[in-house]
Amino acid sequence: MTQASDDTRLDTRLDTRLDGLVDLIVQLGSGNLSARLAPSEAGDSVDAVITGVNLFAEELDRVRRTLEQGPRTGAHDRADVADVAAGRPA
Repeated sequence: MTQASDDTRLDTRLDTRLDGLVDLIVQLGSGNLSARLAPSEAGDSVDAVITGVNLFAEELDRVRRTLEQGPRTGAHDRADVADVAAGRPA
């Protein structure tokens, strides 16, 4: 195999992974906070971004579920929302 064909295969795999990452971000932006993308075995910077986006999505989903549970003793005010977003009990 030539270096050019190896480079083309690597570019194609990278493009496929980046397309998946863009699709994940679009899904999250559309409100599908359960969407995730599995990192590859490459363990490179693209996987680091994928992992970061997945962690961010998990946190957004957790905050949304907490807020959807509704008020425990009254309406959530801005401080309650900020507490939930920071991972503190509301």
